[in-house]
This record gives sequence, structure tokens and C-alpha cells, in this order.
Amino acid sequence: MQRALPILAVLAGGCKAELPMQLAQDASTSFPCTIYADYLVSYNPAGTEGGSDLGAKTLGAPDGEVVSLAANSTLTVAFLGLGGIVDQDGNDILIDGTVAGELAAYVGSSPDDMVFAGSLSATTLTIDISTALLTSASYLRLVGLSGDASIDAFEAVQTTCTD
Repeated sequence: MQRALPILAVLAGGCKAELPMQLAQDASTSFPCTIYADYLVSYNPAGTEGGSDLGAKTLGAPDGEVVSLAANSTLTVAFLGLGGIVDQDGNDILIDGTVAGELAAYVGSSPDDMVFAGSLSATTLTIDISTALLTSASYLRLVGLSGDASIDAFEAVQTTCTD
């Protein structure tokens, strides 16, 4: 019975998702828990070399400041304060914005390991992580396929903060 006590102590302590490897080395990096994307990995507007920090406008709650995603643009964000989004029945991520064209959505546990999770359009602004055959995801990437989109924010609709 004494062997069960350490395991019980670990289980009773709850769990907290670890930061991705590229951030784990920096002990001073911390993100408060929020249901909104809170970390900009990259934003590459169409026709540009390198990235732009303008994608940071999509972080946090919707505020009316949008980022444009035209064909061949990419935007990658993360939900680090939340520790990732756990797949639930139904949609898991809501995109606050408008799409006049088509975007491809990818999710994953790292920005280097993304899986296609569906297409977004004027009538589809949600993502179900299970479409990518994943149980959770910390990263979201949108790729402009056609037309133009104005993205304000990304929201986890079922995973909530426990702190």
C-alpha cells in the first residue's frame, strides 16, 4: 500500500501542461491562463520575405484590430497559457473574424508538427481538433488559399482555465 501513496500524491496535485521545448529553456517565460491565443509564432503576409510582428494583433480577446490573410499568407499562433486545447465533442476553436475566400487550418503540439484540421470559409469559422485525429493541440496555423480574411482573435471554446 505504501507504493500507492506517491502515485496518489502526484494525481492529487493536478496536472499542468508543460511549455513547448523552444520555450522551456527560458525559466522566466510564463503565460497567464487565457482561453485566447497568447503567443505569436509567425506571421508571413503574402509576397513578403521573412515575418512580421503585426500578427500579434490576433492575440488576446477580440478587440477589433485585425490581421489580413490573403492567398499565400500564413499565421501561426499558440495557446501556451492555456496549456493547449483538449479535443471535446464538437468544435474546439473559434476564429473571430471574417473570411471572403478559403483558409486551410492546421493544428499540432509544436509549430513543426502540424496536421491539417479543415478549411475555413465565410460560413465555417470553427475548428474541431478531432478532424486532425489529435486529442489536443497547442498550436494553430492558418494558410490563405484564396480571397482574403480579416482575423481578430482565436478562442478555445470548450477548454477552460483551471487556475
